[in-house]
Amino acid sequence: MDSAAREQSGELGIYESFPFPVAQINDDDVLRIQQLEQDLGVVLVAYEGGEG
Repeated sequence: MDSAAREQSGELGIYESFPFPVAQINDDDVLRIQQLEQDLGVVLVAYEGGEG
């Protein structure tokens, strides 16, 4: 679906205004990231928002 179609269907989200691609992550991804943070001893910072 292209941007024009998304605008008309009301699916145009806040991410469309960002100048960089934003990935959608699910709960499994969050758990993987948390495990990675523990393994590396770091905290990965990400913007949390959108659907879900």
